[in-house]
Amino acid sequence: TSLFGLNSLSDVQTLPPVTALANTAAADNLLVLSLDAKKLIESKRDGSLLGSFNLAGITRQAIEGRDGRRPRHHLPGGRKF
Repeated sequence: TSLFGLNSLSDVQTLPPVTALANTAAADNLLVLSLDAKKLIESKRDGSLLGSFNLAGITRQAIEGRDGRRPRHHLPGGRKF
């Protein structure tokens, strides 16, 4: 079986570096991106699904960037992921 019903995972981001989430229950969660399924999923580290966002209206190029690489995103405090 596949994780969250997805056949592929494109990226995983931990949320502890996000200072706005410090000392909240969400600080230990994960964001999981699947470009194939065009979904962004939030989950707990134990794998329980908290929610999802359908990215079907966003092009793959917009998600990855024009040159095919994932764009660098800035977190609060200027940190990049």
